[in-house]
Formats: sequence, C-alpha cells, structure tokens
Amino acid sequence: MDRVRESTFPMISVDEAIVQILESTQSLTAVEVLISNAMGCILQEDVLAPHAIPPFPASIMDGYAVQASSGEGVLEVIGQVTAGLDPGLEVGPGQAVYITTGAKLPKGADAVIKVEDTKSPDLSDGTIPGGERTKGFVPAEETAVQICKGVVAGRNVRKVGSDVAEGQVVMQKGDILTSTDVGLLAALGVAKVLVFSKPKVGVISSGDELVDPMAAGAALDGGARIFDANRYTLLALLTQLGAEPVDLGIVRDQGNALEEALLSAANTCDAVITTGGVSMGDSDLIKPLLQKIGKVHFGRIKMKPGKPTTFATVPRGDSGKEVLFFALPGNPVSCAVTTRLLVQPALRKLSGADPAQCMLPQVSVKLGQTLKLDPERPEYHRASVTWDSVGCCLVARSTGSQISSRLLSMRGANALLCLPQAQGVMEAGTYATALLIDSIPAPDPKFCFHYKAATLGLALGEEDAPEGSSGGGGSPSSSSSSQYVSLDRMAKKAKVLIDPSQGGAPKEGEEGEGHHQGTAASDGLGECECCRAAPVVPPSTTTTTTAPSPPVAPGRELGPHETGPRARPVVRACVLTVSDRCAAGSAEDRGGPKVVDLLRQEANPFELDLVETAVVPDEIEKIQTAVMRWTDQGKVDLVITTGGTGFGLRDRTPEALRPILHREAPGLVFALLQEGTKNTPLAVLSRPVAGTREKSLIVTLPGSTKAVKENLVALIPLLPRIVNLLNDNAC
Repeated sequence: MDRVRESTFPMISVDEAIVQILESTQSLTAVEVLISNAMGCILQEDVLAPHAIPPFPASIMDGYAVQASSGEGVLEVIGQVTAGLDPGLEVGPGQAVYITTGAKLPKGADAVIKVEDTKSPDLSDGTIPGGERTKGFVPAEETAVQICKGVVAGRNVRKVGSDVAEGQVVMQKGDILTSTDVGLLAALGVAKVLVFSKPKVGVISSGDELVDPMAAGAALDGGARIFDANRYTLLALLTQLGAEPVDLGIVRDQGNALEEALLSAANTCDAVITTGGVSMGDSDLIKPLLQKIGKVHFGRIKMKPGKPTTFATVPRGDSGKEVLFFALPGNPVSCAVTTRLLVQPALRKLSGADPAQCMLPQVSVKLGQTLKLDPERPEYHRASVTWDSVGCCLVARSTGSQISSRLLSMRGANALLCLPQAQGVMEAGTYATALLIDSIPAPDPKFCFHYKAATLGLALGEEDAPEGSSGGGGSPSSSSSSQYVSLDRMAKKAKVLIDPSQGGAPKEGEEGEGHHQGTAASDGLGECECCRAAPVVPPSTTTTTTAPSPPVAPGRELGPHETGPRARPVVRACVLTVSDRCAAGSAEDRGGPKVVDLLRQEANPFELDLVETAVVPDEIEKIQTAVMRWTDQGKVDLVITTGGTGFGLRDRTPEALRPILHREAPGLVFALLQEGTKNTPLAVLSRPVAGTREKSLIVTLPGSTKAVKENLVALIPLLPRIVNLLNDNAC
C-alpha cells in the first residue's frame, strides 16, 4: 500500500490563520431581544436616551427643600414629600418642605439642606409646635425647622439630565452589553434592543474509539475505547462564550456517515466544530470530506499544540450562505487551545464584533520559572497568571506537563503564554506575552487590599499581618520588614520615589548596588581599578589626552587588567532595520547604515567587527527570528535594531524583543531617553527596550537617523564595559 506520508497543505502562521478565518466570517442578522436576555450580546444599532435621567430635579439626600436665599434661621415647614410622590407644593421665601432621597423637588425650591444641618426650634415659649428630630425621621406635626448651615442654589440637587441627557447616545453599535448596560437600559425604560444573533454552533466528535459518558450503561469494559471529553468541553465552552451550542453527538470513522453528518450540520448551524480525524492516519477522513463538500482554506498551522487544525467553508444548500467548519485535532488540549485561538474570534465576528474586539485579552507577564522552547514551532503554553503584590507585576507559572493529551494542563490555566520558536529556554524572570482565557484569581489573603476580610478564619499571628492591621486577633504588627500591601506603605514608597531626601539613597559608608559591591576589586572609591582607568567619554567630546583603553574583549591578546598602551577592544555587532517599507524595497534604509557608521567612528572606545546587517518588516515573529539567530550562536556581543519603537500601530519592535530577553536593562533605557530629551521633548515618544539574551546586549533605537545619533551618544561609551561583563571577565 502506497501510504501518504506528507501533508499537501502548506504550514501557515497563527496570525495568518486568524486573518483567513475573519475574512471568511460575516456577522449574523439582527434580532430584537428583551433586555433580560441581552447580556453578552452585541448591539446592532446605537441606543439613544428616550428621556433624561433624572427626568425631574431630585433630592440627593434626606433634608429640607428650600430657597437658598432664605439662609439660616427658623423656616416654616409647609409639608413633606417622599420618593415616588408628586409634591403638589410650592416653596416660598422663609419656607421649607421635608424631602427624602430621590424625591422630586417641590416647585420654588432650588436647594436641599441635609437633615444633619438642622434642629428643632426652641419650643420654650410654646409658640411653635414641633418635636424631637432624629436623622431620617420628622414628626408629622412639624411646622418649623431651624437651619443651622445655609447653602447655595443647586446644593444637594440632581438637575434634570445631569446623569443622562435626553437624546444622548448612551451605547453604540458594536458595544458588548454588560450587566451595567442592562441596568442602564432599564433605567431609560428601554425594554428591547436590537442585537446581532447569537451563533448556533454544532459540535461533532468523530472516532470509532469514543464512548459517550452520559449514555445509558456507558463503560469502557477494559477495551481500547475512551470516553468522549472533547464534545462536553466544547459544549460548555461555547455556552461560556455566549454561543448557542448544538450537540451533534459522536460519528464513527465511516466516510458516508461522516459526510451525511457534516452536510446535515451545515443546514442547521452557523458554524460547526469537529474533533478528531484531521491527522495523517488511514481513518482521518475529515479533511478530504471537507474538500469534497466545500472549500478548505488551510490544513496546517505552525503552532504547538494544534498543528493539523483545518478551517473550511461549506455552502448551505442553495442559500448562498457559507457555514464555517473548524476541524480540530482529537487531543483534548489541542482542541481546547485551538478553540480559544481560532474559533472564539470567529464567534465574536459572527456576533457582530469588529476584528479588534475578536482578539483575546493580552498582558505582559514575568515568568515564574524557566521554560524550554520548541525549535520547530511557536508554543501556546498553558499557564496560571497571578498578581505579585510585592513585585507589582503579573507572574505566569506553567500548569505542568504540556503534552496535548493531558487535559489537566488546561485546568487552572487562565492564560496561554506565547513562546517563540527557538532553541534553548526562556529564563525565569524574563517577560513574555500572555493571552488571557480566564480571569486573574484573587491575591494571597495576606496581600489582599481588604486584609481583615480575606484572612477571616485564618490562624495568623502578628508576624503575618500587614502594617496597620491586626493579625490573629492580636495588636497591630510593628514589624518594619513586612512586605504586605498597605496604603501607608504605598504612600511612603511613593514619597521616597518623588523626593529622594525622604530616604532610599545609600548613606555615607554604606554600599549601594552594582557589580563592585562586596568584591575585592573595589578600592572604596566606588569603582574598581579597571573601570576608573576607562573613563566614559562621549564620542562628540574632544580631548588632548589619551586615556587607557577599557578592558579587552575575550580572544584578544591582552587581558582586562593589563596596563599600558593597547589596542581598542573589539565589539562584534549585528544591526537590524525594522521597516515594512524598507523590507518591501519602497523606501531607502537610512537608519541601519547610520548605526554602522557611528559604531565605526575612530573616536569610539572600541573597534567594530560588523558580523551582519539585515532588514525585516514590522512582524513580531520575523524580528524575533532574526535577533535570536544572531544571539543564540554565541558569536555576537551587540545587536542594535532601528525602527518600530514609536506609537504607530505597526511599531512592534518592543513587543517582539521584550519577551525574548533573559534580563532587562532599564538603566540603559533611561540613559537613551535622557540623552534624547536633551535635544527634543518628543524623545519620550520612543519606546526603547534594552537587555541581554545569552551573552549579547540587545538595544532598540528609533528609525530616525537624528534619533539614532542622539541615542548612540549615550550608549557607545558604555559598550566596552558591558561586553566585558557579559563575557564573564573579572572587572
């Protein structure tokens, strides 16, 4: 038998796959629904306020409606009005009406005196009847009140339309309705809204090995069969995503039965998800069947897990409508991950969302552990993302073994880490992009903002309590070393950052941070001998003296601490220009050559060994691939990129490089921005990134040749020392 051993489908990126899916997806028709059923729906049209809120001037609190000009003193009480009743009264000078919160202001009144600012008049002469007053209660026989504190007109009154003006657009087409929106619609008296229909999504599990766990007498009987987990996972997930799931059961691996099931699903559903039958086995029939009854847009994706995922469109009879078909792998994790990455955006588009709304929420997270990278495919690693209250950042931790059959790796996962295709690892402490698939959990109780409530019932001693809180029923902790969250601590920390005189800087005789701290190389002057022998001199500075050269890079003849005249150290560098237009040949690359020219200046404290230059478009994967190809070979000391650091939608260099750094260098970023702002305040509009990967320094520069020159003025004097330290030379 001549078996097919290679797929005929080209491998495409996840980004391209999503593009093809969204381009093939059309929003469903509009339907009018009751607001009680509108939660999570997407509006098909704007909602305008049919009337103002409030529709009348209303009291903000319990008190007395008065004319502000009446001022302080004793006023005649002519009646009272409560919420929901039309007052039918008119307030004149020297008069007042008792009023409750939310009640309509009587005619003539222009302010409300809160009840706490009033008291009963002196009744000693018996001329004015009245009674003892408490907050929120006024005797029915009250005829006068003493105003202790006057107000200006408008005080404690909600004006007509102060919340919502009549005719105001309160919601726009494309808005996803939340619980607050439903409440606002109710407040406006809007009972029905026009929304996009919820997509009806059919789910089919294919495979001779599957057993329905809910079928009567379901059992595996010790044979070669397994329970169908995918279908129930998808049915629950589709409900969570706001779709209308349709259970189409299990279909065996038989051509006629599968074809009939697929065609039947196309006639009743807006989208269909199948699981299993998309790999290279003899029983994997889904792809050829979809080619027969429709159009297959792609059949392989460069991703892990989910490589054989297939997307097709199948016509529904003679209606001309195209039904979306997602043929997902049979492994449970592959099925769940590809549903999130590929099916979920399509469901949002069917429901009326624009492409930006279809994407998963995205955050930057610090890795809580070192993760191995895949050299063949980018990986979507299941992780749990939590908030680190001490480090003030989001931290991601793997859910364990990532084998695609292990559904447990999805349990507890609230994010998919976007790990690049590369050799080696991403070290703990580096940053990566995470796509959120669930909410971030509550913090550790000891770090919770509402500490006492969160730790209720926990046996905590004083040493566990944050500053200003009582732990375990004891007295407030006085420990100054506590790292728990408190408003007082946050305020103190902010004060130190704003005003260094409040603390934080090392005192005389104390050691600060740095590579010299606690080493024998330090002579007490803050620098070791080799660093003081290599003063930082900007390339633009003219000097008549020749300072000793900085330490020599590895492989040079002289060691780092040798004295006397010696050759400049060598810095091996690569330069990457990031620009769509330069990569396409429609614009001249000026930034890259400018970087090379400045690095080659004779005044520099090093000699340039230019290893390679390249130009790539503003594509995250291509930027990462180019940089990692240079750094991971261990033959490059420096990688400088130019372009893609601004605020443009295609400026993505920082987003590409930050996740692949092993260590960030915020001090260099500060130096670049500081030097730039000496020339123009607009320098702060650049988003530089600096850090190390392996033994290479990576720095991003703007695309402007002027900005390149300004940035390198700050960077060039530091390079010999940085390269020396990265190559493990004692300093």
